[in-house]
Amino acid sequence: MSSRLRALSVLIAVFLTGMVIGSGSLHLWLKSHPAYRPIPDRMFAYSHHRLPELLQLSPEQERRFREIMGESRQKFDAAWTECAPKFGTIRAEMHAKILAILDNEQKKRFETFLKEMETLRGARAGDRRRFPRGDAPFPVQTPP
Repeated sequence: MSSRLRALSVLIAVFLTGMVIGSGSLHLWLKSHPAYRPIPDRMFAYSHHRLPELLQLSPEQERRFREIMGESRQKFDAAWTECAPKFGTIRAEMHAKILAILDNEQKKRFETFLKEMETLRGARAGDRRRFPRGDAPFPVQTPP
């Protein structure tokens, strides 16, 4: 086997091995970090940009499509803003109940976890249910 062929074979093997390891690592990481999984709302937010091309809409149809999407987004945002305080209250009650069953060391770890989750909730772009810190349309709920 010539040295060029051997070098090419090694290069391909290294590339394929990297792909397999990278894919496996991503799968395991997503399995242990469910907050980073795509959610249907976020997936749809990106797919509606492709729909006019996929459906081969006429310019007039595309204009109406964009109007419909804009109107619907405003309604979704209004509905979320209306419901957000209730979700915050439910979340606060859940956290209080969980804290009540934990010992002191577990409470510290849980509070650290909650702080990390709050950082993630504010950092995810494209998810309309998440707001940057201080920009939430409702007051942050703290456990009683």
